[in-house]
Amino acid sequence: MNKLCFCSTTYGGYGIVRVGSLIPESYLLFVCPPSCGRHTSINAIQQEYKNRISYLFFDEHELALGMVEDELCNAIDELLPQIQRPKVFLVYICCVLYLAGFDEKSIIDELKKRNPDIVFQICLMNPVSADTKRPPGLTMQEKMYSLLDFSSSQLNTLNFIGNNVPINSNSEIYEVLKNCGVTETFHVSDQPSFEDFRRMGRSKWNLVVRPEAILAAKSLSSRMEFRFVPVSYDIIQIREQYEEIFSMLSARCELEEYEKRAREAINKAKDAVGKKPIAVGASAVCRPFSLARALIIYGFVVTDIFGKDVVPFEREAYEWIRKYAPEIVIHDTKDPAMTNNIGKCGMAEIAVGYDAGYFAGAESVVDLLGDEGMFGYYGVELLMNLLIESVSHPKDLRKMIEAYGLVA
Repeated sequence: MNKLCFCSTTYGGYGIVRVGSLIPESYLLFVCPPSCGRHTSINAIQQEYKNRISYLFFDEHELALGMVEDELCNAIDELLPQIQRPKVFLVYICCVLYLAGFDEKSIIDELKKRNPDIVFQICLMNPVSADTKRPPGLTMQEKMYSLLDFSSSQLNTLNFIGNNVPINSNSEIYEVLKNCGVTETFHVSDQPSFEDFRRMGRSKWNLVVRPEAILAAKSLSSRMEFRFVPVSYDIIQIREQYEEIFSMLSARCELEEYEKRAREAINKAKDAVGKKPIAVGASAVCRPFSLARALIIYGFVVTDIFGKDVVPFEREAYEWIRKYAPEIVIHDTKDPAMTNNIGKCGMAEIAVGYDAGYFAGAESVVDLLGDEGMFGYYGVELLMNLLIESVSHPKDLRKMIEAYGLVA
C-alpha cells in the first residue's frame, strides 16, 4: 500500500472471512494477533456466523520462535470435538504470519493426516498484496471454487460467481438464460450442503458479475467457459453484456421488452428526482463512473463521485467523465484527511450508497451496497425505484448502517 488509508463505517460488504462463510458446512479459524481479529469478530456477530468461526491468537514471542504452526494443529485438534464436524475447514492466516515465512504445505499435509475426512484450505488475510495481481479478495474466490468437483460430465448449467448475494429472482437474466438453453443456474449461497456446492463443478459456464471472481474464473477456464459481465446500470453496456452472454451460450433471445421497462422506470425516476444533485459512492456499485455517466445521459444531475480508484473496466467511463463532465468532484474516500469532511462534502441532496451519504451529508440515501441482488435491465428498474423511494421516504443513514450491520 502506498499510503495510510481511512476505513469509514460505511464500506461494509464482504471481507474474505465472510466470503468463506458462504461455503455450506464450513468452519473458519482466523490465526492472528488479537487486534486483527477484532474487526472480523464484530462482523461475524452482526452477520450471524459467529458460531462458525474461532480465533487462534499469537504474540511476538510465539511468532519469533516459530511456534505458531505446532500450536495451530494442536488447536484444531482441541476445537473439532467441541463443534459440529465440518466438511471443509478454512484456516485464515494474517499478513504478519505470512511474511514471517509460514509453511503452508507442511501444515496442510499434517492437518489432512490428522483429519482425512475434512477438506482443509489455507486462506491469506494479506493486505500487503492488495496492490498486486493477487489481492486477498481474488485469491479467496479462487480458493473457494477450487473446491468444486470436476469429475462428472458437464451439464448445460451455469454458475453465478463473484456476487456474494444472489441476483434478484425477478431479474430477466434467469428467463434469458432459460430461453438460451441453460437448464439450471447455481449460486453458492443456495447450496444446502458442501456436496451440493461441489456439484457446481459440473456446470458448463460461469458468469462473473463481480470482479472479485475473475481470477477464479480464469483458473477454471480450461473446463468452464466464462464471461466477465460486471453489474452495470448503463442501458448500452447492458445490451453489450448480453451479446457477450449470447456468444458464450451460442444462442440468443429478444431483449426489447426488458429494455422498454427499464426506460420507463428511468423516466418515472426523472420525474420524481427532478434536478436534485446526486452523489455516487463506490460502496454502492462496482462501476461508480459508469453509473455516473449513465445517470448524466439519462438526464439526472451528478455532482460528486466518492471513490477514486479506476479499475480497467471503468477506464473508459472515467475518461468520459473527465472530458464531458469535468465539474464533477471525485473524492478519495481512503484519504485520512477525509475524516475532516464527514457530512459536508459537495452539494448533493441524494446519495447513491452509504459512503456517499456519509461524506456528503445528503438528505436522501439510496439503500444499495455492493450491487447486491442487481443485474441487467431489472437492476436499472430497481435502482430507479430506490431513487424514488429515497426521495419520497428519506431514511436515517445511521439507522440504515445499523440495520445492515456494517462494522464501525
